[in-house]
Amino acid sequence: MFGNGTLIISNSTVSGNGNFGPGLDQFPGPFFGTRHGGGIYSCNGCTLTMTNSTVSGNVSSESGGGIWAIHNSTITNSTITNNTTQPGQGGGIVHKIEVLNTIIANNTGDDCGSPGDITSLGHNLSSDATCGFTNTGDLQNTNPLLGSLTGNGGPTETHALLSGSPAIDAGDDSVLTAPLSLTTDQRGEPRLQGAHVDIGSFELEITVVDADGDGVADTNDLCSGTVAGAAVDANGCSDPQVDADGDGICDPGAPSGGPSACTGSDNCPNVVNPSQTDTDGDGLGDACDPDDDNDGVVDGIDNCLLTANASQTDTDGDGLGDACDPDADNDGVVDVLDLCPGTPAGTTVGATGCTPEQATENLIDDVQNLVPGSLKRGQANGLIAKLDGVLQKLDKGKTNAACNQLQAFINQVNGFINAGKLSPAEGQSLIDAAINVGNTLGC
Repeated sequence: MFGNGTLIISNSTVSGNGNFGPGLDQFPGPFFGTRHGGGIYSCNGCTLTMTNSTVSGNVSSESGGGIWAIHNSTITNSTITNNTTQPGQGGGIVHKIEVLNTIIANNTGDDCGSPGDITSLGHNLSSDATCGFTNTGDLQNTNPLLGSLTGNGGPTETHALLSGSPAIDAGDDSVLTAPLSLTTDQRGEPRLQGAHVDIGSFELEITVVDADGDGVADTNDLCSGTVAGAAVDANGCSDPQVDADGDGICDPGAPSGGPSACTGSDNCPNVVNPSQTDTDGDGLGDACDPDDDNDGVVDGIDNCLLTANASQTDTDGDGLGDACDPDADNDGVVDVLDLCPGTPAGTTVGATGCTPEQATENLIDDVQNLVPGSLKRGQANGLIAKLDGVLQKLDKGKTNAACNQLQAFINQVNGFINAGKLSPAEGQSLIDAAINVGNTLGC
């Protein structure tokens, strides 16, 4: 192809041409001759503008196996490869040429001739260092990984970028806008397919695979196999795929939150359990834990579901274990107030949970605790004798006589208070305990 003025080449392939002039230039003066520029020859003082084009498989016997151009030459998003000329004479291009987003690689006789004459506008790729590509985004001594020249779609043959090519997404995106506005490649395919435009005339098409048809490409889909028609989030996950029981708590290891944006990690992924209660702290929620209190007794037979109770002791036989029964002896007095735990079921007790006999025994202990101290041994023995009398009368079933003994005890305590032998607080405590016994007896 010979340019004798303004030569504009776009969306074209120049291939299989040769320039084998004999000894002398056939065109004297400014044109040098046909031994230069195997594919394209642009004369001295002429203009060459090439975009989205391929120059491949051309031969020159002198220089510029692909292109020989000396002035006003600009090449953008083109691929110049597999051209041949003499060693050091620019198998790809030679002389004063500006290049942008262009591949000049795998040419015989060096990729570029006339060292220093080639001007990089950035984002070019060469397979050797003869082009002097050192501007922004340039790649030297780099294999572009090109396919063979063949039909890859569109009206002209091209060299496809193979998978892993360093030219992919390595171009300058400014070519997409004015003044160049290169919105398509040589074949007419959209120029921007990935993160950035590709270097060269060929833009690698990105094939989007969406196996489950959820609208999220498999490369970005964190939940494959979504049921057709199911709503998904940006990661391709539907609610059932990340929250099986639908309680708003994500399944353990869920890669995303789904459209409903579940949170956390469900300790019962297959049982609705929004509270996530885990009484025994074993990582398994109560809603699905067969042994909520982790005492070794399964919930189905455990008489204290949420309180460890391996012995299953149930003093009052009410089906509620002592460990969680507020009234373990079932005497009507809750354990926190019961001074006599373990009272046999059915036994009459007072406000302190004690039978009259138990309460009287406790009262004897209270008197004993005042010696030595407030009472002398003889004084205490007098009070204890009256309480022993209460027990003797009760043992014989003589309730009224027992009540009389209690009254005698109360009277003697009042006497000690009045005499200053007992403080009012000490004495009143004994009197209150005796009154409770009397109330239980119905005195």
